[in-house]
Formats: sequence, C-alpha cells, structure tokens
Amino acid sequence: MKNEIDWIIHFVVNDAACDCCGKVEHPFPEFMCNAHTHGIEEFYGHPDFQIVLAMDQDIIGYILNELGVRVQGGAKFKAGDEIDDIIAN
Repeated sequence: MKNEIDWIIHFVVNDAACDCCGKVEHPFPEFMCNAHTHGIEEFYGHPDFQIVLAMDQDIIGYILNELGVRVQGGAKFKAGDEIDDIIAN
C-alpha cells in the first residue's frame, strides 16, 4: 500500500466555485458545505467521495481521507453502502 494521500479535498460553501470543476453550489443552509475528493477516481478507478453536511471540517476531512486510504488498500464502495466503523476523534 502507498500510505500516501495523493488526492485532494475541496470544501465548497454557498456561492463559491470549486477550484477543480468550477461548479457553484447554492443555496446551502447556513454552515453547510459540499466536501468532496478529486483524484481517487483518476488514480484508483474508484468514484470520488462527497459529503454534504453541517459538520466540523476536520471530521469531514478525516472521513474522506479514511475512505480514500481504504480504496488505496483495495476496498470498493458503491452508492448505498453503510460504513459504520470510521471513528473520528
């Protein structure tokens, strides 16, 4: 396993354009963001991940990176999968 994070995470909030795809999100409820990865699909052939929640950015980053590391190790996820063993401190 590479043990290297080679993807990026973008946090997009109301009316801010994503640096990679240029998509502008609005209107989110106050304090909500669209956090998503870029590079997991490109490097690992697995769809990128997205979280749209009002949640602490550190926790969102931890969750997205944990999913990415699992994909690096060979895990495959699909829409609707429930993942209940990620614990963010």
